[in-house]
Amino acid sequence: MKAWEHNPFARYVYDPLTVVDLMVDIMFIVDILINFRTTYVNTNDEVVSHPGKIAVHYFKGWFLIDMIAAIPFDFLLFGSETDEVRSSLILIF
Repeated sequence: MKAWEHNPFARYVYDPLTVVDLMVDIMFIVDILINFRTTYVNTNDEVVSHPGKIAVHYFKGWFLIDMIAAIPFDFLLFGSETDEVRSSLILIF
């Protein structure tokens, strides 16, 4: 008997594509954390290294795009096997 026959969620763990997808999601989250510590050059050509200013700069810039990219939509729909949910997500995005 296969491992996923006992546990319906186990088949997602053993699927290589799911493992790769999870690794990519983790890399996106790590990227967000790194961006909170990455210096930037302001309009006066000065390197800004103050963590608070870096965070505000990141929030005003790429944070929303990075956050949306890091949302693991496939894991949000982990237990849904219906085509209705998938087709509605395709229509939304």
